[in-house]
Amino acid sequence: MLRNTILAGVLGIVSASSVLAQTPCPCAGGGGTRLTGQGEIAALLRGNTVCGILGTERWQEFHRAGGALFEMGNVPNGEEVGTWDPNNVGGERRITYSYGAGGSGGVYSYAVCQQGSNVHFCGAMFGGRDVTNATLVAGRNSCGFPVANGVRARP
Repeated sequence: MLRNTILAGVLGIVSASSVLAQTPCPCAGGGGTRLTGQGEIAALLRGNTVCGILGTERWQEFHRAGGALFEMGNVPNGEEVGTWDPNNVGGERRITYSYGAGGSGGVYSYAVCQQGSNVHFCGAMFGGRDVTNATLVAGRNSCGFPVANGVRARP
């Protein structure tokens, strides 16, 4: 029992130090232009494929008008994997992704900001991960890289 308590404490310290070492997302740190309107976020993403990389994870998701989300890396023309919704939660304007039927594959929220041609999805402020320097490809198109290990990766 004491060994488990000590192990849990050590893991907690390691987790806390990695969070403290993480560079703040530009949306949280004041860099770039934070998109605060539901229409702004929708206009940026609707009809475009987001190309994101976080460590070894890669994803390429097409944002269809009406809220359907397609992963473009696994099958020709993509497969529908969930929904996207620019919304207002607790007075905070953000985008929410729900994967699988009813969000059974996970629900993730992000503040969105734009810095030049890069788009930052800041999720750490909502208990998630920050995905910085994503890019957009017009239309329902591949980003030009395979999905890591043939498996969809999600932020």
